[in-house]
Amino acid sequence: MRPGTKKMALIGAVYPVDRHVRTPEAVLEARFREHPPIDPPPSRPTPCFKHVRAALRPDGADSTEAQTHEIFIWMAHEAAQRTPDGKKPGVMLMDGQKRLLTVSWKYLPGAEDEVTDVLDLLHALGYLQEAAHIFHPSGSAAAAAWVKGQARRLLQGQMASVIQSLRWQGTHEKLKGKALETFEHICG
Repeated sequence: MRPGTKKMALIGAVYPVDRHVRTPEAVLEARFREHPPIDPPPSRPTPCFKHVRAALRPDGADSTEAQTHEIFIWMAHEAAQRTPDGKKPGVMLMDGQKRLLTVSWKYLPGAEDEVTDVLDLLHALGYLQEAAHIFHPSGSAAAAAWVKGQARRLLQGQMASVIQSLRWQGTHEKLKGKALETFEHICG
């Protein structure tokens, strides 16, 4: 691996679990609450027979393509063993990288129709918090409110709109130097 190159692991997990449906407001309340809840939250279903596999193996071109294919082939095999008839719906939780979504469709039969894609909110929130600190003072109420507002939009399925408005705000603020570099990384 070349010096200065970022190492990126890919982790896959396959397991059956009962549905646990929450509204966007319930997710926001759980994530942004300032005080512990008076009543304990309802118990969540427990995953069964969970198998996890990770890969951190860039190829000679410093690409993570090999590990991506390795993990998705493994997940497809695990899913096929657990649901040989392919009739159970699935959920794919990912960080929003378009390439991973495209690869999932290639390896997971019926993925476009039978699998619900879910954006990893915590991963996305990390980027939103970075962006908030470009536009608002770090740790400020304005930064926290901005992140919560963007998170609400993500939970309502408005990912493209969030990115578009973020890019507009970056252009409007006329970012330069390190702030612009960080901002471009966030938007990417």
